[in-house]
Amino acid sequence: MLHCAATLVSIFVILPAASAQSFSFSVGGFTGSNVCANAVSPPPGCQILTDGTPSLPVATPDGALRLTTADLNQHGAAWFNVPQPLSTGFTSAFQFQISSTGLCPSCGFPADGLALVIQNDPAGTGALGYTGNGSNLSYGNNDNVSASGPGNAISNSLAIELDTHINPEYGDPDGNHIAVQSCGPNNAATLTPNSADHTYICPDGHTAKLALQTLPAGVSLSDGNPHTITVNYLPPGTCTTGCNNFSVYLDSTLILQTTLDIEQQLNLGANGSAYLGFTAATGSSVENNDIVSWSFSSLPLAPITINEPLQPAVTNFSYTPTLSSTTDYSQSGLDQSVFNGVFMQGTVDTITDQQFADLVNNTPFQGSTCQHQDTGSGTFGCVITTDLCTTSTNNIPSGANCPNTGTNALIIVSNSYDLDPSQKPVTAPGYVMGKDTALSCGASGDNT
Repeated sequence: MLHCAATLVSIFVILPAASAQSFSFSVGGFTGSNVCANAVSPPPGCQILTDGTPSLPVATPDGALRLTTADLNQHGAAWFNVPQPLSTGFTSAFQFQISSTGLCPSCGFPADGLALVIQNDPAGTGALGYTGNGSNLSYGNNDNVSASGPGNAISNSLAIELDTHINPEYGDPDGNHIAVQSCGPNNAATLTPNSADHTYICPDGHTAKLALQTLPAGVSLSDGNPHTITVNYLPPGTCTTGCNNFSVYLDSTLILQTTLDIEQQLNLGANGSAYLGFTAATGSSVENNDIVSWSFSSLPLAPITINEPLQPAVTNFSYTPTLSSTTDYSQSGLDQSVFNGVFMQGTVDTITDQQFADLVNNTPFQGSTCQHQDTGSGTFGCVITTDLCTTSTNNIPSGANCPNTGTNALIIVSNSYDLDPSQKPVTAPGYVMGKDTALSCGASGDNT
């Protein structure tokens, strides 16, 4: 059990005045009820709206969102049904799994990849990029500057692509890279189609490629295992170059950073909002493109959960550009085999100062003050971090599933954050750990 409340107290609170929005689909959380075909009036409870050809993305029996099957020439898109506020900053994390199930024994593997796409295309939840090949990952315009409409391009968009197939004509360095693509700036009068071609010149004279990074040796997007992507965005403010305010992590490792202003790059909707979702494609080579879990929060941070494969050394959770936590097993003495198939579910939430007082009641920290952490947009709150685990044989998150929790194995947990300036200087900081159910104990509970 690793339920820790930093008393440096790291506890995540979105203050009452905050306008943050969040959503979360846990592992196994995609169903036939919340994943539906795009429609003007979708069924009640439908949150993910899909489009595609020749078939639509669907929820699998084990609760994943399958964007494409491992068959020839598949194209799919799936969108959260409500635009989300982005201009104040955001964090989004998703687990994906790329595999082949042998539907096409004679087909090559893998291809072509998937993308997390942010868009305000006029088609809304009906947006779908070029479907004539797999190279465009169902978001690009096939290098046609005038392309528009479903099946041709997704305009007014930004994509974080996970490319599994090399297309030299698109400037791909290999078939195992991550890139950020967008043709902006966009405004109400001019909505520009996006391109998956890293060499494509947008109408403003810049390349569609905003950032690209090939992955380190031994790291594969298409090895059949679940992996986690985390995307952090913080508004650049007055910074214009070298801001690195847009970051992409793979399995808790920073892969790439770039500078962008999403309000300039995209023509956002009301309250600085846009649709978020996924696209994927296959061509003459194939793959299953599955989304296993997905969470999103605008800033200031609302509760958000990130699932990361637990590392024998350090597992990092990048909740915002200024708030992160780590779990370090490097000095635990545990054999590496105990980490196989283990995922850690890190959640940050905020609580009130009274809830913090209740949490530390009847502990050595009784009477201490919660340190307020920056949750984004200049908002500070008492932040709590909860770390639970799942295994290959137990998919119910709990502290008991974390390797050797409750024994003498040395497990180091820490938080990195910006402290509320009004609370400086800090004296005698400490770190509280509690039971999985600690927050439900109340003022009269014995939290020892």
